[in-house]
Amino acid sequence: MGYVAMNLRLSDSEADALRRKAAEENRSMQEVAKSAIADYVSGRPERLRAAIEKVRVEDAELLRLLDGNKRLAWAATRVFCLLNGRDLSFAVDEAEALILAVARGEQGSRGHRGVHREASRLTCHVERRPAAARCS
Repeated sequence: MGYVAMNLRLSDSEADALRRKAAEENRSMQEVAKSAIADYVSGRPERLRAAIEKVRVEDAELLRLLDGNKRLAWAATRVFCLLNGRDLSFAVDEAEALILAVARGEQGSRGHRGVHREASRLTCHVERRPAAARCS
């Protein structure tokens, strides 16, 4: 694999900001810049915005039924799936029951059995999305 040399001209303030951020993350300035380029060319920010909008629109009824933390947990789970070429297929009442069961920490007599049961239930509702249907 070859590499291309590139001159990146930054203002003093841009260079200082990049240097500070890289130091905060214990990374080189080059690593931070390459990471930003990878995000830019992958379209990830646009895919993330599209996934968030899809959840906001399609799950509006469910999101109205849940309080803040449960709403955030559902939205984050669904956005994660969408960004990774999957989606969740639940009726509103099924999704609400699942979220409430996990939030109550329903467990069997052996500790986390209930959580594992709910995770298995979630897995059964994960669908692979064809590339064309993924959030663009």
